Amino acid sequence: MTDTDSMPRDRAPQEASTRPSSGKSYRYVALLFCALSIAMLATPPDAAAQRGGRGGRGGRGGGHGSVHSAGRHGGHHGHGHHHRHHRHHVHRGPAIWHPIGFIVTTIAVTAIIVAIVDDDGNSSSSGNVYYDDGVYYEKQSDGSYKAIPPPQGAQIASLPEGYTSVSAGGKDYGYYQGDFYVEGADGKYVVTAAPVGAIVPYIPNSATENKSDGTTTYEYNGVTYQPVSLDGDTSYLVSKSS
Repeated sequence: MTDTDSMPRDRAPQEASTRPSSGKSYRYVALLFCALSIAMLATPPDAAAQRGGRGGRGGRGGGHGSVHSAGRHGGHHGHGHHHRHHRHHVHRGPAIWHPIGFIVTTIAVTAIIVAIVDDDGNSSSSGNVYYDDGVYYEKQSDGSYKAIPPPQGAQIASLPEGYTSVSAGGKDYGYYQGDFYVEGADGKYVVTAAPVGAIVPYIPNSATENKSDGTTTYEYNGVTYQPVSLDGDTSYLVSKSS
């Protein structure tokens, strides 16, 4: 027999000897995979929940922001009904730069003399009542100007910036800081009495709080506002108007 005849027989055992080693490797990997799978299945539910909770922290943060927004309107989850009408949840409008009773020596050159419209729709000059940027002033004998509630029938060309549209009794109103306006036939706006039954989103900043028999109401310029829940939010019902 020649050397070339013996070469295949010499290689065959070597190749055969490597197969068992490869099979052992595959079995080892399979066993390792099974062990890991068993370990994962054996993980306690609480631990999985904790991992999920940590992953959801951003979600709680987003929800917390929503709670603040809702809490402002009395909708804080779990506590909204308890704290809905507490002072820190009361919706008050921004402070007016010249509140009622405030006296100034001069007013802006943009202030206009207010016209008063009577029940018949006739308009006449008030003479000494001025309007500027949502505030009404009455000229005093000493030449100064005192911030006053708007007189009934006071007419302005356009509603104050930041007004809110509300409805009551099938009629539309413009609401701003406790003042109610109706639109006239000429497109101008006239101050009118607060309509009982109207629901507004906030009360004037200087409204006073009254509590009686566990009920909280707010008073401003002869109008009584009662907190009510509307679509999970806190609004204010005009329950009495002088």
